[in-house]
Parts: sequence; C-alpha cells; structure tokens
Amino acid sequence: MPQFDSITFCTQVFWFTLVFTIFYIVVIRNFLPALTRIMKIRKKKLDADQNSSSSISDEENKALVDYENLYVNSVQTSRDLLAKTDNSGHL
Repeated sequence: MPQFDSITFCTQVFWFTLVFTIFYIVVIRNFLPALTRIMKIRKKKLDADQNSSSSISDEENKALVDYENLYVNSVQTSRDLLAKTDNSGHL
C-alpha cells in the first residue's frame, strides 16, 4: 500500500505536520479573535434584548393592573349610582 511506503512516509509526516502547524497558527491568530469578538457582541445584544423585553413585560403588567383597577372602580361607581337611583325612587 502506498500509505505505508517507508520511503515516502517520513516526508508525508513532515509535510502534514508543517501544513497543520501553519493552518493552526493562521486560525489562532486571525479567525479565532474575530469569532470571539462576534460572540461577545451577540451576547451583549441578547442581554440588552432580554432586559428590554423584561421592561416591556413589566410595563405590560402595570398597564393590565391599571386597567383592572379602573374597571373595578367603574363598576363600583356604577353600582353606587344605581343604588342611589333605586333608593331615591327615580328611574
């Protein structure tokens, strides 16, 4: 088999090691910092979006509570007015 030829085996190992080392250095120095920077930016964006969505959710809950309070007060006011109308004899 040509892969195990003892004449070319050492040169194949040498070239593989050399190419792999160069490739590894290029990846570590060029691509990895760019990927790290992108991942940090994405994390910051996700954190900001999560914070804004939680503040929107808080505002939504507050608006719902305000609406419910307004509804309860309106119903109570209507009942009071209706009770006064019925008590006074005017319909």
